[in-house]
Amino acid sequence: MLNRSSVLPLVALTLLIYAFLFGGPIPSWGAIHRTAGIVGFVLLVWDYYLWRFPWFYPKLVPAPKLRGTWEAEATIFDLPGPTGLGKVTVDCEQINGHLVIRQTSSGFMFTAFWDDGHTSVMKHLSPVTGSDGRGVFVGQYDNREGITIGVAGVVVFSAAEPGEARLYYTTIEAVPQRGLVLLKKRVRQFPKTREEIRDLPQDSKRTIKHRLEYFFCPW
Repeated sequence: MLNRSSVLPLVALTLLIYAFLFGGPIPSWGAIHRTAGIVGFVLLVWDYYLWRFPWFYPKLVPAPKLRGTWEAEATIFDLPGPTGLGKVTVDCEQINGHLVIRQTSSGFMFTAFWDDGHTSVMKHLSPVTGSDGRGVFVGQYDNREGITIGVAGVVVFSAAEPGEARLYYTTIEAVPQRGLVLLKKRVRQFPKTREEIRDLPQDSKRTIKHRLEYFFCPW
């Protein structure tokens, strides 16, 4: 998302070009600041709230809307280091848990609470592109050992099956890890602990308070 430091020169350049082309007065620094403030506010509201409205997807908002808590079934592959040509052995692990997805129009944050007691976080995830229910992202990954590394992946979602999604990812390191996470049974809430996850109601049984909290949460 554009911040004020990047909006200000863009607004100044736009106003100066307009004045030059159409013979208007050169805008004052105060006018540029006020215009940049208005543009920045509109962008902020769009990034946190307006993008969620269904009529913007997929034409204006290419990435699917995945906010909420999902049941997760992960298949994780630990690839071996460089071994030259020939067959190699790949370690595979299957683990279940819950994935909490926070999302704006310009980014994701995934927090996984695994059933083995570990937690992993994918953050600073900026969508690179998106189309036809696929959102491509890059960012950082805090693995179950607490080490921060790079990550890239794809989220696949179909509006015809809103209760399901798939997450494919690869870590960016010397010995990468790759995974497929199947997501289902979304609840539109954002628990912060395992205890809150255990107490989650069914999505259809959320109270008015739960629905308002979900809507007004900027992520």
